[in-house]
Amino acid sequence: MTRLGLAALVAAITVAALADLLLWLRHQRAHQQPPTVAETVAQLRVRKTREADRDPETTQVIRP
Repeated sequence: MTRLGLAALVAAITVAALADLLLWLRHQRAHQQPPTVAETVAQLRVRKTREADRDPETTQVIRP
């Protein structure tokens, strides 16, 4: 097998492996449960608290 043929074979295997990985990742993401309303509200509260803890002029944390 020539070097060009070997390079083409390696490239084909790499592309097939990447395509398989992308399909697997899509499958994994499709089976994840979306966050509940309570989890979303909790995340928003944490974000709001973090924003409130910052000094708007310096964007530094006021409280630890």
